[in-house]
Amino acid sequence: MVIADLDRAGDEATQAAVHGFGGEDLFVECDVARAISANQMVQTVVINFNRLDILVNNAGILFTGTVVDTSETDWNRLIAVNLTSAFLCSKYAIPQMIAQGGGVILNVASTAGLTGGNRRAAYSASKGGMIALTRSMALDQAANGIRDNCLCPGLVDTPMLRQMTTPEGIDEICRTTPLGRLATPSEVVSVALSLVSDNASYVTGVVWTVDGGESLV
Repeated sequence: MVIADLDRAGDEATQAAVHGFGGEDLFVECDVARAISANQMVQTVVINFNRLDILVNNAGILFTGTVVDTSETDWNRLIAVNLTSAFLCSKYAIPQMIAQGGGVILNVASTAGLTGGNRRAAYSASKGGMIALTRSMALDQAANGIRDNCLCPGLVDTPMLRQMTTPEGIDEICRTTPLGRLATPSEVVSVALSLVSDNASYVTGVVWTVDGGESLV
């Protein structure tokens, strides 16, 4: 398993979890929003493992605001991290996957890409773009044995959400979500693992929500 991130310290928990399951990991310091960095990351994977079977595009940041009060700088940075990164990593990973006979790409978007979000103009746009990118890649790469799917989590109980939302806000989210609670990270991961596994060998181009019914109301 290869972890690509700008923040080595922030990935220590992920690395510990991988080791706990008896797995091996390689950390690559990488700004996936930059072409040269994304390309180097892919080449590092191939040099160390001789192949690249699964690519998960999961880089993401959030700036709140409407189109009026979102600065051009914030817009450009968010689109670069949330959407351009998926384009770049896929651009350099796909030739390797073709050469080895196939692979799987999972793009992590959000229900905000389906429904929009209050004061989430740039974020929602980036996630909607991720959904459309997934569908186009699925069509383009099917003949090459590459499956492309999109995972759209709703609100997940993470430290970031807890920092950004008051306890009252969390209670309101739970009250208005049909299943009555936030998702746990493991519930999202279990769906992601299924989509990249051979259990989903005939699944490509899907947009899979993990949101407790949030997008239905």
